[in-house]
Amino acid sequence: MATIDFKSSPFDEAISYLENRIALPAERWNDYKDSEADAAFWSAGAVDATLVSDLQKSVTRAIQNGTPYDSPEFAAQIANFSEQYGWDIKGGADWRARLILTQNLRQSYAAGRHDQQFDADVQKLQPYLQYLHSDSRAPRPAHVALDGKVFRKDDPIVSSIYPPNGFNCGCSMISLSQRQLDKKGLDVEQIALGDTLPYVDGNGQTKQAIIEPDTGFNSAPSGNAEQRISNLARIKERLPRSWGERIDNAIAKLTPKPVSKEPERINGVLAEVLKLEDQIRTQKFESIAAYDEEGNQIFFKDGEQYEVEVSLLEGANFKGKVVTHNHPRGLEYPESDPRNKGNSFSKADIDLASYYQVAEIRAVSNGYRHSMKAPEKGWHETFGTQANLNKVMDDIDAQVRKTFTRRILAGKMLNAEAEAQHSHEIWVRFSKKYDLEYKREKYEDYDNLKKKSSKKRT
Repeated sequence: MATIDFKSSPFDEAISYLENRIALPAERWNDYKDSEADAAFWSAGAVDATLVSDLQKSVTRAIQNGTPYDSPEFAAQIANFSEQYGWDIKGGADWRARLILTQNLRQSYAAGRHDQQFDADVQKLQPYLQYLHSDSRAPRPAHVALDGKVFRKDDPIVSSIYPPNGFNCGCSMISLSQRQLDKKGLDVEQIALGDTLPYVDGNGQTKQAIIEPDTGFNSAPSGNAEQRISNLARIKERLPRSWGERIDNAIAKLTPKPVSKEPERINGVLAEVLKLEDQIRTQKFESIAAYDEEGNQIFFKDGEQYEVEVSLLEGANFKGKVVTHNHPRGLEYPESDPRNKGNSFSKADIDLASYYQVAEIRAVSNGYRHSMKAPEKGWHETFGTQANLNKVMDDIDAQVRKTFTRRILAGKMLNAEAEAQHSHEIWVRFSKKYDLEYKREKYEDYDNLKKKSSKKRT
């Protein structure tokens, strides 16, 4: 009789298969059939959610630790579960423990081996499978007839006969290459379910066996996530609603997360931000928008001519985001006026950036794109309270006013020039003092910036 080496059998794919099955209730052993066995962990008569969950953990632990199928310790656990939950374990604890451990080990081991054998690279090298009978004391005729037979891995019958294809089946299949087939002189079979193959019974007589799996085993065990999700959705429809949340959570865990595509950036700036700034640069009222790291616009709002108000609820979305807006004031001046290109940030802009802890605050005017990134230590850690930040800004503002006033009185600066440069000079000094990244760059539209960026890369 073939036996299982529990010490060497567990491997990553097998354990993963066992852990990813969801503990579900079952009145009978065949409540879950065929590929549903890949999605559900169950044991006949175990209908209590905590019982099935505890049983799955116990089985997983036993297989991970290489616990023998006749372990008295595992049998004692089964007896304890029976007493604790009122679970009727027909056949006694020893028999039931051996059955549960053997069946789950064979199923998980076969699923792990199946997924290894059907890996795309392995299939290229070894496109065939050979069926090996377990040589049990009470062999099934079909399993004896299949012994030594070779099939292509893409043959539809493989899914139905891949072991275990019956209750307590200990058969297996091994991968073979074309070279191995040629060396052993093996032929590839082409049969369908329901066909017959000859076999020799225990008395030495040749008979015919119908090739078909046992009821409930018409599917190769596999950890395929897509198949599990489909099965769980079907199982959910027939179970009481109280199990719905557990199944939904399992489906969510199995559902592959979308691979986030790296957003387009031009010179480190999100392309979507630049495109929006192109749109709002020359409009005569303010608008504000926020973007996440993937370049998704998560907030947009139009405001008044020189102001856009943000509520506490709206601003709560800004933390860690890129926030941009426009400064339309420069548009009221002719092109010959230095104020036509527009101003940099207002103190209210930086106050907002600090209060809502944005990653980057931006402003586009008629002639410039302005940017200030959050301090490396964070806004609050750098400036403390908002009141302290406002005092710092007011102090630097006063210093700039003094400097510019002296220049105007000395005839070295016009009033219009002072107005045009005032806010920019505040943030130049502010950023130097607190080691912030502040930029004012001449405005160029997105298309032109993209062309220049492409030339640099080539």
